[in-house]
Amino acid sequence: EAFAGQAGQEWPDAPAQELNCSLLLPQGRTPSSASGSVPKLGAMEGSFFISSASGWLELRRSGGGGRDAAAAYVATTSVSGIEVLPDNRTVLLRFGHAVQLGHLWAAAIAMLGLLPATGVGVGAVLATLRFWLPHVAVTPNKLALARPVVNTPGFMTLRWDGIELTSRDIDLLGEERCLNDSVMDFFLKLVVEVLAPPELREQMHVTSTFFFQKLTSCGVESGEEGWQNVRKWHGNLKDGLLSQDYIIVPINEQNIHWWLLVVCFPRRALEQTPLDGLPSGCHPRIVCLDSGQEPPPKARATSFLRGYLWRGGGGRGGAPECGTS
Repeated sequence: EAFAGQAGQEWPDAPAQELNCSLLLPQGRTPSSASGSVPKLGAMEGSFFISSASGWLELRRSGGGGRDAAAAYVATTSVSGIEVLPDNRTVLLRFGHAVQLGHLWAAAIAMLGLLPATGVGVGAVLATLRFWLPHVAVTPNKLALARPVVNTPGFMTLRWDGIELTSRDIDLLGEERCLNDSVMDFFLKLVVEVLAPPELREQMHVTSTFFFQKLTSCGVESGEEGWQNVRKWHGNLKDGLLSQDYIIVPINEQNIHWWLLVVCFPRRALEQTPLDGLPSGCHPRIVCLDSGQEPPPKARATSFLRGYLWRGGGGRGGAPECGTS
């Protein structure tokens, strides 16, 4: 049975209210993410506090122990990619179009580096950015599993697909320990990458551990209403979430238990595809995977997912039924 610790508790690498970083600006020609080249970056003077509200990132210069009036605002929708550079400290934001930083910097930029302040780990930066920018894909750093990326004696940090596990996270894998968001995200993605055949891997998507929490937030009463909360979360998928044959959703119950909900062939249910002649294993259904001795009821979660998918597929007036097992 997997116990849990959500972001509301004091687990490492939970999303922060704000980030304290140095800002690094591109110097010279800006290479594309596909080129594999590391951009040359130069630091702006001073350090900055970064926060997010109402669809904007606020970049405010710190000074005198506080914050001055100089700030720039970047729309969250302009961020198109997040990368961890080979130094394993710098996090790079790529923009879909050139953005302006107001009077902080005169020239338009296509990327912005974030170098965490002393005492701020890159894992905390990534966790926070993933929470602020759920629609943005994190560029995989698949070489990071081959070696520690923190040289402090006795400590090891692992990264996979932009998710970082610290030594404290790894300690949570012991007996009767609580698994936090980072551990769940890391190993779900790793299992799919390592165990799933390539042809199946392309048809699967594992959502963030924050997805269901956000879907059901703000007092919504159904998945159709909750769709508004997460409508931009999967913009990085070429044909949208409904193009996937298998959608894996980790769900946390009251900060004490994790279980998985797997939606199989959602498009067939939404399009009401005739099932005659299809093997039973190819029918649309929702599968609940729960190792708990006294598992919690699943009706609310499955109802929310049906409503979300129905609304995302353009439906109105109640989601179609599909089997639950």
